[in-house]
Amino acid sequence: MTVIALLGTKALWLTYAWLASAIIGSWLSDRKGYGEKPGLATGLLLTVLAIPIWLLWPAKQDSRWKVQGPIPRAHGGRGPRPAPPRRAAGRLSVDTALLILLEVVGWGLLLICICALIEAGWARLRRRSKRSTIT
Repeated sequence: MTVIALLGTKALWLTYAWLASAIIGSWLSDRKGYGEKPGLATGLLLTVLAIPIWLLWPAKQDSRWKVQGPIPRAHGGRGPRPAPPRRAAGRLSVDTALLILLEVVGWGLLLICICALIEAGWARLRRRSKRSTIT
């Protein structure tokens, strides 16, 4: 059992590195003007290699990397911050609708798993009670 515990610790730290590289890659690609998705994809697929790739990848001319510099300043940086795009009131974007759908499906799957575990526990208790009444 000690070997499994040691493997679990290494796997946990590797998972942290994987997630951190995905977050950093997403942030870098967004600042360079390409959006978050390419950085997220490279961070998830290439793990730690995504960070130097996005540091070396050229930034678009109107990106925050070029306007504000590589490291954002706390009080607005070198240039004005662009206003966020406005949406019509009461309308959901496709991305938001997909995220809501995925969240609902995820909670539904979690609920199904919990119900299955409860049912398995009750079945086990019933089997035990039948054995104790027979003997």
